[in-house]
Amino acid sequence: MTLEDALKHEKVFDKRATGYDVLEFLDTTYFSRSKQKYIRYGDMHLQHFIRVFQNKEYKITIEDIHTTIEYQNKR
Repeated sequence: MTLEDALKHEKVFDKRATGYDVLEFLDTTYFSRSKQKYIRYGDMHLQHFIRVFQNKEYKITIEDIHTTIEYQNKR
C-alpha cells in the first residue's frame, strides 16, 4: 500500500478531507540513491517510506540539493 492509498483509506474512515499540505507533500519527490531516480512520496510503499526516514545514515548532501535543483529546473 502506498502513502497515497493509505491517505485515501483514511479519508473514507475519518470522513474528512486530506489536508492540502499533505497532498502537496505526496507530490514531492525523493531521490533514491539505490535506484538513481526520483520517486514521488505518494507512490512510496508505507514500509519503504518508514525505512527511508528511520535510516540514521540518511543525510541530505549538497550534491542532493544540486541534483534536486537541476531536476526541478528541467520540469
